[in-house]
Amino acid sequence: MADGIQDIPGYEMISELGEGGMATVYLAIQHSLDRKVAIKVMRRELRVGSGPMPEFERRFLLEGRTMAKLPHRNIVAVFDIVTRDDIAYISMELLEGGTLSDRMRAGLSLGEAIGVVVQIANGLEFAHRNGVIHRDLKPSNVMFRDSATPVLTDFGIAKQSDVLASRITQTGLVLGTPTYMSPEQASGREIDGRADQYALGILFYEMLTGRPPFTGDNPMAVLMGHALQPPPPLPDDLQPLQPIFDRMLAKDPNDRFANLQDFVRALRGLVVGNEALVKQLGSITTASTSERLRALGFSGDYTGGESGFALDLLRMPQTDPAMRRQPTESLAIQALRRPRLLA
Repeated sequence: MADGIQDIPGYEMISELGEGGMATVYLAIQHSLDRKVAIKVMRRELRVGSGPMPEFERRFLLEGRTMAKLPHRNIVAVFDIVTRDDIAYISMELLEGGTLSDRMRAGLSLGEAIGVVVQIANGLEFAHRNGVIHRDLKPSNVMFRDSATPVLTDFGIAKQSDVLASRITQTGLVLGTPTYMSPEQASGREIDGRADQYALGILFYEMLTGRPPFTGDNPMAVLMGHALQPPPPLPDDLQPLQPIFDRMLAKDPNDRFANLQDFVRALRGLVVGNEALVKQLGSITTASTSERLRALGFSGDYTGGESGFALDLLRMPQTDPAMRRQPTESLAIQALRRPRLLA
């Protein structure tokens, strides 16, 4: 056991990975299966209070149980949840590919951004169909299992349809992160999966442009932007995507896509029908099918149809002679050619 880390039977605690307001996450080895895991240990000082279980501990365990009932390749896997007199912890999948925040600082191509947003949409849609709304989608809560597979994490303030969950903290602050918060969530109104869709639209916009659409000197100014201001238009080369953002970032939830499956279908149809966007994705006539799918981020589950967005792209005829003349090379390399760096 590493110095200063609490011992947990069945695990070898290696090192600290990160710390948040409610818990500390450690790298550990699970002895029974000889595998690396992440152990999320609740902070000792929060495990106090009256009644059979303090509120913070109840929320902590609810987070673990929420993730455990969502088996999906784009949602972090939970292996065990334990609460004892001396400790409460969640054992979960170790994600070693870094965060979306890291990727955004390095720069994302259009293909990479679409790959991330479609896979996260799949994970969120699965959660919504199982009665769970994430409520705190942001770059630090998206991690990578490998170079092409984003994974949703941190369901600490998720809302479940079968659980009476308060939208307001004891200090009167709305739960969530202002930069990615929908107008209805910011105002404390009842929300559904379309609030996550709005947050995903903010995240998608930031991946493509290098900055979120609404900023301000303080959280209230950011929230006012969500409530009252239209998002800045996309750069000229991304203008074909504007109708997608107009719907995802609509102030009224009823003006957004009915669900994220409809969003993925609309995005697929828009890109497939726009030659300029297809060119930005790189050649789709070279490399193996699996390599092309992976480069575009469509190696996983797809909620919008039998073939999937990437397969539709692969079937498109190439009419541009310049594209046909391109030398054979890995699509993964081509997809990384035009990173959009943060300003």
